[in-house]
Amino acid sequence: SVCSNLRLLVTSRELLRLAAEREYPVPPLVEQESVGFFLARARGARPGFEPDEHVLPICRRVDHLPLALELAAARVRAMTTAQIRERLERSLPLLTGGARDAPERQRTLRGAIGWSYELLSPEERQAFRPLGVFADGWTLEAAEAVAGADVDALQSLVEKSLVRYGGERHSLLET
Repeated sequence: SVCSNLRLLVTSRELLRLAAEREYPVPPLVEQESVGFFLARARGARPGFEPDEHVLPICRRVDHLPLALELAAARVRAMTTAQIRERLERSLPLLTGGARDAPERQRTLRGAIGWSYELLSPEERQAFRPLGVFADGWTLEAAEAVAGADVDALQSLVEKSLVRYGGERHSLLET
């Protein structure tokens, strides 16, 4: 065939479910990477920015997610890291103000989460909503009993990166 050696790199929120597809998950940044990313973005927002003891807790609070780190770092223009950290402990509305030329879903963390949620099927939404009652994760059996989530819905939520799976437990990101 004319394109027998054609290879594509496709980024997607979920698997395309093609026979030749290979998945390369992109997990949240590790601590050292997230601190470095935060510092780079903070220095872009306020040249000369120096890290302090609040930077790592900020990175942890936003689950080391690049979009959340970028939005939090932009706040160093008007706030100390202590103020950012304290406000993040209460809620996430602080994470706004992404680039104007970015899609709406990339301007706020709430927008990104809302966009992902809106793309769920009604069955996935029904399974996802009650999972928030689990503070430290859950087992498949607990999700079935408490949330009415079956294994297909739970797997779909994992594949869409809204639920994490490690070992025998599932969990949600803090954000």
